[in-house]
Amino acid sequence: MSFFKKLLGTQNKTPDELEADRIRKMEKQAEMKRQEEIRKREYEDKKRERDAKNAQDKALQEKYIGLGFGTGFDFAMYKGTIQYFESVVLQVNEQVLHSIKAEYDKTKKREIKGLLIATNQRLVFVSSGAGYGQFFEEFDYRKMNGIAQANDGFFEKEMYIDMGRSRKKFDDIIRNERFNQFVAIVTEQINLSRNSIINRNSTKSTSSRNTNIDKYSALEKIAKLKEQGVLTEEEFLIEKDKILKS
Repeated sequence: MSFFKKLLGTQNKTPDELEADRIRKMEKQAEMKRQEEIRKREYEDKKRERDAKNAQDKALQEKYIGLGFGTGFDFAMYKGTIQYFESVVLQVNEQVLHSIKAEYDKTKKREIKGLLIATNQRLVFVSSGAGYGQFFEEFDYRKMNGIAQANDGFFEKEMYIDMGRSRKKFDDIIRNERFNQFVAIVTEQINLSRNSIINRNSTKSTSSRNTNIDKYSALEKIAKLKEQGVLTEEEFLIEKDKILKS
């Protein structure tokens, strides 16, 4: 028996010492279990963060690039541009409707690769790629006369936006259904802007006509009061001046 006690390290230990050893062993096991739980929670937290980031990236990819074969590579290439647009360019209450990859021929010597983004308020070309720096230019739907397009080789398109006396050119655009949807959405926004201007002008014109009618009625009323002797010439002129200035 003494051999086994020596082997277990319990030889010549008092009951209190043995109890203390037992407690230390239990505490050590409890600490190991606690550390294991901490590592497990840390792993789960990191996994949740990773899953949330992946979900956010997927939502951005679907929103700006689309999902499908090869889009993951495109998203990785334009992720910085998208983040720049979301954090700096996109305004409060502005909604992204559609976007396409394009090269903006800003001048004959300056061509910039980036994203052409249609929102509910404007059309924006944005880029933050290497060699271009952070750059964006916006185009007002109300100032657009329309969109023209032409083939740029077999697989690509050129797109022209008529802005009054100037014409903005974009090329290296993949010819696919996403491009067709983009053109349809921008055309719709241009038409909505035109209709809004027409309706606003019509409302102003109607309001102006109603105001004039009210003034004529008031002038007729005070003229009758003058004829009836209710108003003197001086009082009539004072009231007339008030009506015309109102």
